[in-house]
Amino acid sequence: MSKSYTYSEYQILFEELVSNKTSTGENPSEELIKYTKLNWSRAKRGDKTYASLPETTAFLENLKHTYKLLIITEPWCGDAAQVVPAIAGLAKGSENLEVEVVLRDQNDELIERYLTNGGKAIPIIVIIDENTGKELGSWGPRPSEAQKSVLAYKALPEEERESYLDFVQKMQMWYNNDKTVSIQREFIEKLKELVD
Repeated sequence: MSKSYTYSEYQILFEELVSNKTSTGENPSEELIKYTKLNWSRAKRGDKTYASLPETTAFLENLKHTYKLLIITEPWCGDAAQVVPAIAGLAKGSENLEVEVVLRDQNDELIERYLTNGGKAIPIIVIIDENTGKELGSWGPRPSEAQKSVLAYKALPEEERESYLDFVQKMQMWYNNDKTVSIQREFIEKLKELVD
């Protein structure tokens, strides 16, 4: 694994990229730079508005062991702008969860182990037992309802698809309306399945 970040360090990196009008990677495109800036606003909003569901709080209060949540992401990713702050918020609610962030494109060998339908979709959250270092499983790149929308969009012939920009905007509206409920419920279900 190349350099990893705490969530606070990742936020600093993210903000520096936006301030310097750049993105991750050696030669970021104008499009990636634009998405990085847009996602910084989304991620900041996610950090401010995250609210733990009662069932999330109850589950985390009863967590017996410590786990590392290794988040594979990139600042330009629209799903990550919604999912990563929610996972970080969830982890803040427990002394037994620690977040570590790595960039997908600096860790090709790592993301190759967590392909989604053959692709390097992100974010991916790898759940690791802190005591043993054993990988227990993973979750991501997005809640199942959002994943169904992505797969349905990709299944359409290109001439029948709405523009990618319109589709991305609809996805962001879905995330905003969902208010992290799906992320929390699905991630907690995954944790229950792995740690019980």
